Amino acid sequence: TSYIDLYKKTYADGGYFRGSDWQFSEATVDTRDGALVVFGHISAPSGVYKVRTAANQQAGKTESFDATYLPFHAAIGWQITNFGKQEAKLK
Repeated sequence: TSYIDLYKKTYADGGYFRGSDWQFSEATVDTRDGALVVFGHISAPSGVYKVRTAANQQAGKTESFDATYLPFHAAIGWQITNFGKQEAKLK
């Protein structure tokens, strides 16, 4: 299941995600073999969620990881279709 499918199903079933917004920091940009590469750090508090209306609210997990994005310029503008994740120590 993708993140998009998870969010669509959860909201369609009356559930929600709250308080776990990703924060992007420590960005650096480079080129590799002619392609643009963006490196950064993602952190998010645990937040809470419900998978459907009748479910109990649950605590999410705190996240902290380094990320790599491969953006490219398409006819409609900049897009990111490749994203890599590496676990990182909490800072």
